[in-house]
Amino acid sequence: MRAGWAAEAAQDLGIAELEQRRRHRAWLEGVLLIAGTELLLKAFAPLHLGVALIVGWGVGEAWWRTGAGQMLTPLIATVPYLVLQLAWLALGIGQPTALLFGGAFIAFTSSYLGVRREQRLGE
Repeated sequence: MRAGWAAEAAQDLGIAELEQRRRHRAWLEGVLLIAGTELLLKAFAPLHLGVALIVGWGVGEAWWRTGAGQMLTPLIATVPYLVLQLAWLALGIGQPTALLFGGAFIAFTSSYLGVRREQRLGE
């Protein structure tokens, strides 16, 4: 009986470890997507990069919490990115091209990430 309990505990630990890895991967993907796009469009503006890192982390956390797939992943990534770009424009430190091209890039790239997330769940 104790051996069965130990095996069950080991399986639970493996599931928890797998979920933690998925969470960290979602964080990394979100940060790389949002902050990477900001770096490409704004060079090395420290304020833009710092806020983009926080937004990217939040996007990754939202992906993990919702279990986002192909349809929800782009929505969760694109909306905060567009809000961020609109905030930069309102503050007078944004660029309309970042809003247009960055939004499309985020939508298409996160759609691919959503497909990969669904494929990893099936593996």
